[in-house]
Amino acid sequence: HEGDSDYSITAPFQKINHLKLVSNTHVTIGEGWLKTIIGYQQNRRDEYETPDESSLSFKLHTLSYDVRYTPSTETRIKTNFGVNGMWQRSENLGTEYLIPAYRLFDFGAFATLSTSLRHDTHLSGGLRYDIRNLHSLQLTEDGEERFEEFRRTFNAFSGSIGVIHNIGSQIDVKANISHGFRAPNISELASNGIHEGTFRYERGDNNLDPEHSLQLDLGLDISIPQLSVSFALFANRIYNYIFLARTAETEDDMPVSQFTQGDARLLGGEMRIVWHPVSHLHFENSFSYIDARQLHAEEDSKYLPFIPAPRWISTLHYDI
Repeated sequence: HEGDSDYSITAPFQKINHLKLVSNTHVTIGEGWLKTIIGYQQNRRDEYETPDESSLSFKLHTLSYDVRYTPSTETRIKTNFGVNGMWQRSENLGTEYLIPAYRLFDFGAFATLSTSLRHDTHLSGGLRYDIRNLHSLQLTEDGEERFEEFRRTFNAFSGSIGVIHNIGSQIDVKANISHGFRAPNISELASNGIHEGTFRYERGDNNLDPEHSLQLDLGLDISIPQLSVSFALFANRIYNYIFLARTAETEDDMPVSQFTQGDARLLGGEMRIVWHPVSHLHFENSFSYIDARQLHAEEDSKYLPFIPAPRWISTLHYDI
């Protein structure tokens, strides 16, 4: 209000408390080394519609682990392998609900390799296996089932292989092909409530399949006196791409958005040019563009939501 000098936060607002404990251990074994990271996090998030009582309230416990072994780095072929993942337990403590309480366990095993085929050609690759077990808990509100209990297990292999070729000391050509995997999260699977910060009612679908993608990346880096240029292009085909789609329904006077999925393709690239016409003067330009479409969709719904717009940034500065 005009003339009011009180800067205290009024409703609605959020309050977040986050506790984090991490143990990082490095042990030399023979000519290699073993690295272990064990962490615990507790996240308490409260959303207040009135100053005195929280409506949405979550408490999330996360125990994460990462154990990897790297043999001697003096060899021509460098390798690295290990396991990582997490255990989670989420609780609902408020009077309103968006997602159910759940238990989750992730486990992943991986191995990477890099080597130089010649002095000017470098090869790298990796392979990973993931498995996720999710147990979503039932919740009954006013005699009606708000969240149903369900269990899902997701697992898949993913990996990539890439090569960098040096043309002299000034030009690098890069290529990479990869296969990715992502399991749907609890919001995508089980949301059923108002997401206040976005002014929409969100609904999940516990029958969603995991996403799988196949991506090709190409790059070119040029570095010469007073000028450096880099180009990067990518093409990505995503199977079972998960996204939030607006529906014609309303719930509690809020528009309803439904998590759904379909095959998608993303094309795009980045460009960066840095020019130094004189000493200490820098002219930097960067441009990025993504074209993302849902395949086999109607004309009015083929463009995927929440995709960044094309962006060009130019900066001219002089260092004194």
